[in-house]
Amino acid sequence: MKNLNRDNFNGGKLYYLFLLVLFIACSSKKTETIKYENGQVRVVSEVANGKRDGKFMEYYEDGKVKNVSFYKDGLLHGVSKVFYEDGTLEYKGTAFEGKPHGESISYYRNGNPEFKANYVHGLLDGPFTKFFKNGIKKGEGTMRKRKPFGSIVTYDSLGHKLNECFYDSAGVKLKCLPSTNEVE
Repeated sequence: MKNLNRDNFNGGKLYYLFLLVLFIACSSKKTETIKYENGQVRVVSEVANGKRDGKFMEYYEDGKVKNVSFYKDGLLHGVSKVFYEDGTLEYKGTAFEGKPHGESISYYRNGNPEFKANYVHGLLDGPFTKFFKNGIKKGEGTMRKRKPFGSIVTYDSLGHKLNECFYDSAGVKLKCLPSTNEVE
């Protein structure tokens, strides 16, 4: 019996063709589709080895996009976008190995931002801003590994500063100062 090396496969051409066919045959990635009772597509998901792996698309019953995400080995990995029924963006963020990682923004139905934050390996870490529905800032500050750090400022719905609280590196509140001006 001949050895299976590239010299025995017509100068190597058949050898590489054999490897390509073997690779494709061993690849278990496929696309799964789930439908609503009315026949409309509900989910289209790339799957490998029984886990989501690649692009994941979810749709509302009327066919509009609800969710576009990416997975790796069954875990969220990459950019995700979630949409309201009317097509307005509800959420955009990134994940790394199943945990939020990087900038994340959630939106009200009117399109105004609700919350902007940064995550590191699933923990709120870095600057954040919370907004009222009218788009005016509700609060802002910095978090370190999900704990407040430094200055956290809150505002009323007209944008007037209500108070400012200060936190140490362990997230312990040091003091809060109310606004000294009614309008700043």
